[in-house]
Amino acid sequence: DLPFAVNEFRTRVKHVQQEMERRGIAVLMLNHLENIYYLSGFRTIGYYSFMALFVPVSGDPVHLTRLIEKTTLQGTSWIADREFYPDTENYMDACVRVINARGWSDARIGIDKAAWYLTIEDYERLTARLPKAKLVDGSMICENLRLIKSSAEQVYSRNAGKAASEGMRSALAALRAGITEDDLMAAAYQGLFKMH
Repeated sequence: DLPFAVNEFRTRVKHVQQEMERRGIAVLMLNHLENIYYLSGFRTIGYYSFMALFVPVSGDPVHLTRLIEKTTLQGTSWIADREFYPDTENYMDACVRVINARGWSDARIGIDKAAWYLTIEDYERLTARLPKAKLVDGSMICENLRLIKSSAEQVYSRNAGKAASEGMRSALAALRAGITEDDLMAAAYQGLFKMH
């Protein structure tokens, strides 16, 4: 159930990899759910749990998320390489396990220093557990690329704008003295979803 074609996601990954190559980053570890979604389509309400998307400078990315998210990941991401950790395994142990298993333990690894869910403690544990790796700042790679909209994204944006306008028109048409907020919102939603 992807919002875009797989080729759209692959193009995004390719652009990230080009920027990684320019910066000399061998592997980029993404922890912002927004960036993970942008590259994979994975969406979850479990944003409070540790997850990572590892993007090598060439080849397909690798997901790492809680085992409880397995079904959600299978249903929302095009990426086939998936690693999971049960709640009995420390997530940083799982992270190091994935890095070691793929031969990245002595690589130049880009991390997002601004990521909400990568704490100072996590960073210190990674540096201690991966003494041969060089952790460098990979911040803003995805964010900067997300600013430039593809043709497919532009279509979505235009449709969203039309839906929002229709919702506002419906709300304004229903506006009168004595109307409740609930009824006004119902009118707005009716117009909003009329577009679909």
